[in-house]
Amino acid sequence: MSTAIRDARRRSGISQADLARRLGVTRAAVQQYERSEALEVISLGTLRRALGAMGGGLTINVGAADDSPQRLFLDTASRLAEAAAAARARRGLSVADVAARADVDATLVRAVEGGEGVTNMAGVVRVLRSLDIKPLALPSS
Repeated sequence: MSTAIRDARRRSGISQADLARRLGVTRAAVQQYERSEALEVISLGTLRRALGAMGGGLTINVGAADDSPQRLFLDTASRLAEAAAAARARRGLSVADVAARADVDATLVRAVEGGEGVTNMAGVVRVLRSLDIKPLALPSS
């Protein structure tokens, strides 16, 4: 599980309260960010803002076991859509194949590949994992 916010905060010697002040949010919000990230359901925008407030940044490595990892910055729904569609095409999978592998409805796969705002983040993560894309975070919807 990813803990980039907590790890960066601790390395920087910044308390949750300090980070909250830098972000203009409450300490409880920072706690939620750290919990959400550990559960792999944090939005990419939130993760980028939190890491940026501590002078950090974010790079996401995407690749399959049989591919050389590609360094992609999936900061927008359109970039995420491009990565998902390209991964599906490389594997010769149909939308229905991906939906079955991810145990989601095909409309969700089409929404991810269409760059549409999707609120079912757990489903998006399952779609990406079925394509061997291991996101640290997702774009804000």
